[in-house]
Amino acid sequence: MSSTVGSRLREVRTLAGLTGRELGRLSGRPETQCALIEAREQRVVRPVILDAFASVLGCSVSWLACGEGEPPTKETVEAAVARARAQRDAADPRPSSTPPSSAASKAA
Repeated sequence: MSSTVGSRLREVRTLAGLTGRELGRLSGRPETQCALIEAREQRVVRPVILDAFASVLGCSVSWLACGEGEPPTKETVEAAVARARAQRDAADPRPSSTPPSSAASKAA
């Protein structure tokens, strides 16, 4: 079992296949915050931060903070990340890659 918050965060983030930046975007936290915690440059991690990361990663706050309880499985992590991505996409739909004028001229 990983011994620090940073090492547990890295373990589950890697299991999820996320970069620290993507975890930041999905959790609504600064993109650099994950790297700071993993590098142990941010030693005190507030519960609201742990909750945001745990929610995206599908693990409990107590496991992330203290290593208590069962570690997350790949299946729970993948499901949680998929939910977080779907919520992000629903909240911030990306514009179409084809400009409207192009689409109209192709239809004509």
